[in-house]
Amino acid sequence: PLGLSNGVIPDTGIRVSSVQDRYHTGGQARLGNLKHGKQGGAWCPKKSDAKQYMEVDLGGTATIMQVNVQLEANSSSRCSNISLVLWANPVMLDKTGSVCTTMYSMIVFEGNTDNNTVVLRSLSEPVEARFVRFQPKTWRNTIAMRAEVYGNFAG
Repeated sequence: PLGLSNGVIPDTGIRVSSVQDRYHTGGQARLGNLKHGKQGGAWCPKKSDAKQYMEVDLGGTATIMQVNVQLEANSSSRCSNISLVLWANPVMLDKTGSVCTTMYSMIVFEGNTDNNTVVLRSLSEPVEARFVRFQPKTWRNTIAMRAEVYGNFAG
C-alpha cells in the first residue's frame, strides 16, 4: 500500500470535490475504515453526480500497479463504475478551466457489488504518477467510497 489505509498519506493529501457532512470527509476514504460513533465509514460527496471525485496526492511519484476500492460499511450505496485518472505533475487549468497535464492515464473499471468486499483492480500496465483521482461514473443510491493505491515509490 502507498499510504491511504495506514495513514502515511495525511488527510490534507486527500482532496475531494465535496462532502456530505463533517462525518464523511476525504479522511474517511481510507480502505478498511469503519464507522465509529458519528464518524462515517467512507467519503460521501454532498450530491451524487458524475462531477464528484476523490483525489490522492501520494507525495511523490510512484509506479502504480493496482487500486482497491471498498464502499461504506453497512450501507446500501454502490459505485458500479469508477474512472481512475493518474498523472505525474501538479494540475494546471487552462483558460477554459480544463485540466492540462503533461502526461496522464485514464482507466474505467468495475466497482463493487456489496459494501464490505474489497475490489482489487490491476492496471493493464504500471503507470508512473503522483496523483490518483477516483471518479464514480455510475452508482446506486449515493456515492460512498474507501480506497487504497498499490505500487512502489520511485528511487
